[in-house]
Amino acid sequence: MNLDLDGRRIFVVGGSGLIGKAVARTFVDEGAQVMLGGRTESSLRGAVEELDPVGRGRVGYTLVNSTDPDSVRTATAAAIEWMEGLDVLINTGAPAAKSVIEAAGRSDEIGEILDAVDTKAMGYLRCARAAIPYLAESDAGRIVNICGQHTHLTDSIPASVRNVAVAALTKCLADELYASSITVNVVHPGPVVAEPDPSTTTIGAPGPTDAQGIASLVAFLASPLADAISGASIDIGHSIRGVFGF
Repeated sequence: MNLDLDGRRIFVVGGSGLIGKAVARTFVDEGAQVMLGGRTESSLRGAVEELDPVGRGRVGYTLVNSTDPDSVRTATAAAIEWMEGLDVLINTGAPAAKSVIEAAGRSDEIGEILDAVDTKAMGYLRCARAAIPYLAESDAGRIVNICGQHTHLTDSIPASVRNVAVAALTKCLADELYASSITVNVVHPGPVVAEPDPSTTTIGAPGPTDAQGIASLVAFLASPLADAISGASIDIGHSIRGVFGF
């Protein structure tokens, strides 16, 4: 299927991470121009060299700290200048759920929750707010937030609250932008592994997925073909086994 992504201008915040890099690679393979955003220059530079080894100039990078509004505005402006516009924002720049869960209890619980929400949900919102004026100039502006199935789980308050906040702000932005050409959706991966094995999924747990599976879904949602999908919250990897909700 031709996703009609050739020439689209994509800003992937968290672009040097496992999911972000897979997403970026999929866009590059589809003919898009991609700007990677992240906190660590060495990781970003390595990702650019991996994604564009012959230096075709279709992948660039900019430093961004999504907890800092000034950094977000500066990075967004850099992306716009380099790509001469913006069609798609991908938010995937947040610590993995495992690291959030493992850090729980080491300090003040309320502080841990606030930090988790600020880094992920508010970071995504800062990036979206900075990008929306430019996305509005596109004929098919897209925001896709990468969240996680801890939206449905209760084993970690920080991990659950930050994900629920991402899901909520995604729907709020989608409704706010309903009359525009911008769509906003959120994807909830299960555990990300190299070779997903559904037989390992127990009752009450999400099914595994791989980074490329996530990237393929994100690419479709970011494409002009998905212009009728907005405000959607989509699980990838089997949604929590043994649970349903409407």
